[in-house]
Amino acid sequence: MTIFPAQRTLSIIGLLICIALIATAFYMQYAMGLDPCPLCMMQRIVIYILGAFFLASLIHRPGIIGQRIYASMITLFSLAGIG
Repeated sequence: MTIFPAQRTLSIIGLLICIALIATAFYMQYAMGLDPCPLCMMQRIVIYILGAFFLASLIHRPGIIGQRIYASMITLFSLAGIG
């Protein structure tokens, strides 16, 4: 029995957060009529990439080494989005 949630659960949560962020951005752009700035567009690209990694890890269901690779790539792109 482990303390941490399963990798699959974390991938689903991460993917749902990415989908919610992109849906909010599209709502603000098209329903509210707000034009995105260049920084907002860069953030969308980072969120798309993170969502792709979460989806890939969800579909792939990797072993421990694969989980570490996905986690490091997600961390790398998250830090790039912060930067």
